[in-house]
Amino acid sequence: MKTKYILHGGYASRVNVENDKFFKEILINTPQKLKVLLVFFSKENDRIPVNRDEDIKMFVKNKDNHDLEFEVAEENRFVVQIKRSDIIYFHGGNTQKLVDALNMFSNLKESFEGKVIAAESAGANALSAFYYSPVTNTPNKGLGIVPVKLSPHFDGTTGGKELEEVASDLESCYLPEFKYKVF
Repeated sequence: MKTKYILHGGYASRVNVENDKFFKEILINTPQKLKVLLVFFSKENDRIPVNRDEDIKMFVKNKDNHDLEFEVAEENRFVVQIKRSDIIYFHGGNTQKLVDALNMFSNLKESFEGKVIAAESAGANALSAFYYSPVTNTPNKGLGIVPVKLSPHFDGTTGGKELEEVASDLESCYLPEFKYKVF
């Protein structure tokens, strides 16, 4: 299977018909039995149980006939967990915290080969080459796994001009909340 990246603009765990489409897209053309690795490296530890339950609920709601097994990623076992998983799902949160955690692992892109990699908000930022941060009002460097410039939570007023000023050779991707794009 070819690696499939799906970047989401934010708030994927909220009940919304567009989010249902996102979770269905994650599962399209996959085997019936799947292992899903939920990555919360962008979150504070006390938020992980709530976010885990929200994400599992969305997957289960949209699973059709898939048999899903879930595991929460742990930094000390992350590479092994990736190998055993079919889908890697990066939740939103603090982008810099996620980038710092993922920088500990070499060859991540190669580790993702043949898998479905889905990421929302901070997760999508981390995987992109550059992303716009409304917190700093600047473009920042992501890991470059998906070669795009990204502005999640895009509302049409912020991030556009700032992203256009960096890496003119890369596609700009503006994702409003609840919307996604497949790469």
